[in-house]
Amino acid sequence: MTIFVLIRDEDEVRRQCAMRSMDSLHLDVRDEDVFVGQALPTTPALERPVLQHVISRLWPEDLLVVFDLASLGNGYADVLSTLQTIQAKKAAVACICTAVAETALIRGETLIETLLLVMELDHRLRALRASEAAQQMKRDGTRMGRPSSLGPDLRRKALEALAAGNTVTEVARLLSTSRQTILRLQAAKRKE
Repeated sequence: MTIFVLIRDEDEVRRQCAMRSMDSLHLDVRDEDVFVGQALPTTPALERPVLQHVISRLWPEDLLVVFDLASLGNGYADVLSTLQTIQAKKAAVACICTAVAETALIRGETLIETLLLVMELDHRLRALRASEAAQQMKRDGTRMGRPSSLGPDLRRKALEALAAGNTVTEVARLLSTSRQTILRLQAAKRKE
């Protein structure tokens, strides 16, 4: 088993702290297996060359140690995808969380399960907030959706042109809008 270490930045102090944490957990790491990723935390995992290089070197039973989840991706889904890629290679991931006086080692399975729960919670909360906002807008009488590309005068002109026998395409060209806009306007008029 080879232990790889991925540190997210070039900070030498951080690197030394990382290596002390590895020593305190009795994890023996060779210098050539320590990689420094310089990608911004907003960069997707697939666009991080150092991370992808480390993943390509993993074999079954190897261990990748990181010191924060931002080393593995730019969001819940991206980190989860990276963890699953590593798991598919039958390698493991451990995240060393360092607090003031304590160091905790969290293994890949726990990370995946936790991320799935957090993603589900986040998804539900976003859906609830969106639903509540839509209900409030409805109560306030605020029109939802994108504003019409045609003002009241142009809508009236479009309907008059359609009533005069012009085709949808001709009316759309005349008013410099899309056929779909004219079709929606026509359908709304029929419903009235």
